[in-house]
Amino acid sequence: MNIENIPEINLIDDKTAAMENRSFASYAPGECRIEVNIAGRHPADIMRSLAHELVHHKQFEEGRLNVEEVREAGATGSDFENEANSEAGIIMRNYAQMNGNIFESK
Repeated sequence: MNIENIPEINLIDDKTAAMENRSFASYAPGECRIEVNIAGRHPADIMRSLAHELVHHKQFEEGRLNVEEVREAGATGSDFENEANSEAGIIMRNYAQMNGNIFESK
């Protein structure tokens, strides 16, 4: 992904957080921080969420996404969100080709 500065990554193990936040993960560009909820999720799904948020971080590093736009960027169907979904899928497919045991249950 050619990320210059790795963001802080926090794993949250809280079953109610996803319902409260209406999301399994988030990116805070102003704080250079990613949060991913891991409660009750398959490792592959957790990694896909992380990859998705790392794409948003890359968008920010490239100057295409700014702090004020982050909420709109995460809207379903936005160019930023579609790119993050697409790239996360590619990352996970490539990882699965290298590491087939990703499909095993946790």
